Amino acid sequence: MSNQKNKDYFNDINRFNSAIDFMRFSLLGLSINDLLKGNEFIIKKSIMRGYRDAASRVLKKGKNTETEWKDKKQNAIKKIYDYIIILEDCDNTDKIEYKDESDNFFKKLDFFFDKWHYSLYKELDSIYLGKNNEKGTFSFGIAQKWINMTIKYISIFYISILYDFDISGIKEIDTSKIYRLINYSDFFHIPIDGYILNALKIKKDNFINPNDTILKESEIFRFPKGLDIQIEVLNNSWSVNLDAEKYYNLQKDIRRYINGNDFCSVKLQANPLDWEFEAWITEARKQRDKKIDI
Repeated sequence: MSNQKNKDYFNDINRFNSAIDFMRFSLLGLSINDLLKGNEFIIKKSIMRGYRDAASRVLKKGKNTETEWKDKKQNAIKKIYDYIIILEDCDNTDKIEYKDESDNFFKKLDFFFDKWHYSLYKELDSIYLGKNNEKGTFSFGIAQKWINMTIKYISIFYISILYDFDISGIKEIDTSKIYRLINYSDFFHIPIDGYILNALKIKKDNFINPNDTILKESEIFRFPKGLDIQIEVLNNSWSVNLDAEKYYNLQKDIRRYINGNDFCSVKLQANPLDWEFEAWITEARKQRDKKIDI
């Protein structure tokens, strides 16, 4: 094959689009043709992909019967879907179903998106554990990653399409709802897992103040450049030991850091997921290279 033919092979736009759609489907379980199935299908597929990453290996059914466990999962999927629709339709806190006047932490949350996120967590907690917390291994760590990965996958799907394609003529997709969801992108939460905790971690011997410690068995996680972000996580066990109040404080500080620092290569309209994309990939590559000899 001549050099020109080689060049033409890689410059073929149809071949490029097919390759991108293959990667899109491999990651998300969604193809560009799925736009014809509408917003609901895309959201629910993203919820299921989020479940795969957040819960499939760590969420145990405990004493639940198979029927109970299946019902809980379906109820949780419906609840997440209903809450995504709230973001797509409006920012009216009256649409949030969780209302506990005795929950002082809910009252302290400053932003609608944080209230939305915490309310959804409480709804999922009620579905899986109930008032008596009797069955299963559901936790705040699992909830936050499931919610956050769902938002992340919806965002990735539309980012990968809207950059190049005009979908305004596809009647099955209401683009105004997509844009209303993305209006909250400055408040999106970074999914907390082992890779992200490693990306945030600074070992004790790197602290400016050697007395700046928490419990012996804990780690302190911070952004670089000295921003005072801390979160205690025992042995990086995000699925078990992640504390809700520290988590929301961390997300708030992440936003503050992003708004005030030149922190990543994505310079324009940076939001928390912009940082997370880079940080997660960097840490994942480190972990990959430890396992293989290239």
